[in-house]
Amino acid sequence: MKNKFGKILIGVLVTSFLILLYMGIAIFRDKPPIPKEVLSSQGAVVMTAEQIQQGQKLTLNNQLVDYGSILGHGSYYGPDFTAESIHVLASSYKTNLKSKELVVSEFKRNRFNKQSRILTLSAVQEEGLRTLQNYYFARISNEWIQDGVHLKASEQDIKNMINYFWWTAWSSTTKRPNKNHTYTNNWPYDEDAGNTVSPDSVLYSALSVGLLILGIGLISILYFRGNFCPVETQGKNSPLERFRATLSQKKTLKYFALAGVLFLVQSLLGGYMAHSYVETNAFYGLDLSIILPFNLARGLHLQLVIFWIALCFLGMGLFMAPLIGGKEPKFQGLLVDVVFVVVVFIAVGSMLGEVATVLGRLPESLSFLGSDGWEYLELGYFWRVLLFSGLLIWATLVCRGIWPRLVKEKDRFGLVHLFSYSAIGMGLVYGASLLFDATTHVTIAEYWRWWVIHLWVEGTFEVFAIVVMGVLFVAMGLLEIRSTVRALTFQITILLGSGVIGTAHHWYFTGSPSFIIALGACFSALEVVPLCLLCVEAYDQYKNLISQGKNFKYKEVFWCLIAVGIWNFFGAGILGFLINQPVISYFEMGSWLTAAHGHGAMMGVYGFLSISMIMFVMRNLTSSEYFEKSKGFIHSFWAL
Repeated sequence: MKNKFGKILIGVLVTSFLILLYMGIAIFRDKPPIPKEVLSSQGAVVMTAEQIQQGQKLTLNNQLVDYGSILGHGSYYGPDFTAESIHVLASSYKTNLKSKELVVSEFKRNRFNKQSRILTLSAVQEEGLRTLQNYYFARISNEWIQDGVHLKASEQDIKNMINYFWWTAWSSTTKRPNKNHTYTNNWPYDEDAGNTVSPDSVLYSALSVGLLILGIGLISILYFRGNFCPVETQGKNSPLERFRATLSQKKTLKYFALAGVLFLVQSLLGGYMAHSYVETNAFYGLDLSIILPFNLARGLHLQLVIFWIALCFLGMGLFMAPLIGGKEPKFQGLLVDVVFVVVVFIAVGSMLGEVATVLGRLPESLSFLGSDGWEYLELGYFWRVLLFSGLLIWATLVCRGIWPRLVKEKDRFGLVHLFSYSAIGMGLVYGASLLFDATTHVTIAEYWRWWVIHLWVEGTFEVFAIVVMGVLFVAMGLLEIRSTVRALTFQITILLGSGVIGTAHHWYFTGSPSFIIALGACFSALEVVPLCLLCVEAYDQYKNLISQGKNFKYKEVFWCLIAVGIWNFFGAGILGFLINQPVISYFEMGSWLTAAHGHGAMMGVYGFLSISMIMFVMRNLTSSEYFEKSKGFIHSFWAL
């Protein structure tokens, strides 16, 4: 029986990506301008576009957005350099101007000439820039060192970096031509600069709540009344009862073993950073900032979470390939080893590059091996190219393994086809990381960066995750295949239909036109709906688990999958919706609510899903005696 909803999924997917690309065109067209030259009131050159871009490169290469943030994106340990610069400039302006209205007018007036691309400063702005430079030179040599950040750069390099901070402050407080809001939609809040929440942010926040309620109602009716619930089979006739591990499947164990080691190191780095908030520039009296400054620790922490979770996903895909395909392709075991070596080389090489860059040990000629510095994408351009190539090779191996079943499956949206599409998507979407580097205009870079973080991690990872979950339930003999395919297609349709356009909620205040707020708010609210369905399924899975009895072989896997559903609802859904509304995001961006959502979604959803993959593979490749006699897993599960 063919899946009749495949064409709907394709239509939703094509429409969503066309809208996403249109938003990209609008963002490119309306991005805040970088002046070719910034002139003083007397006509002298104060800074150039090249110097501003070099300042951005220095900021990123030193991973300063893993210490503070720019335009609200980055770490919460240090300040937001954009907001801090506006505050310093406002203090300077107030000493030279007689009234608040004149101060606001000084910020809001747009002196940029579009034809010549020249920006001319007033005398008050010149004085504000000098004040800002003095402020940061003093802060870098004092407070930053106390916070464990040691910046190795020349005086001119630091001046360029301050120029970049100044430019982000200028674009955040200067009105767009013929508009009543700034290039960043009035972010950040600062009454002295005349920045207050825009009417669009309030309007579309309210509308998004209404759409969420409407969406939950309509999709719940469709889901429960439209036969989109997978049908249980009570664990009978599981294909895994006849399971015999192949060579390539046995070789995937090292993927999961390394993932466990990286998870441990990542957690230890998280503890080290948490301690830094209490005892700055020291760890129980030991000064470790020379070898492990906070910004480096956070960059490695973010990279490791992606690496260990990705290792589990890669290992699971390679493990499932012969299981689905029914036989072992020639040389598959060797190719599994090759992919593993490539991934280890990328992980080790990229992190060594980050260490060398932040500690000032990497020559400029080798900067492509170092750190680009974008949050979550700290690894240098060379490593991103290599990782993209490795993911494509992995997707090829997965499809190669399932090929015998793929060609036999008549339905192009059957379970095996959905598995292949999700694997290919994981490889292709990461290609967006190759479309920017440390010198790319920040607004454009943020557009493509969130393609990777949102569409790759939260999009294709999510799709691969729910397809793998469906395959696992079918493989364990718990769900009927036809109803599972129908349910998966429905879930993927609403997940991508809301999530692709919902990516825009990351671009509210990065220099995007204001209509981005409308699309981002409304569609990101709808992202919660499929997550609610996954939580409902988690409850059904829990009941199914209980019905299997104490001797059910995969109860450890089940517990983790139940946790995935719960954290999908709470960590990704509730906490995500809470901060995604524009009016809330405007005031809370850069606060601990964002961190709570990040940890709840990343560890709660992908972390528990990765652990379920580890348990599933170990259950099939190792002796079952340990699992049946030891209570270690259940204690670890509740501790996590």
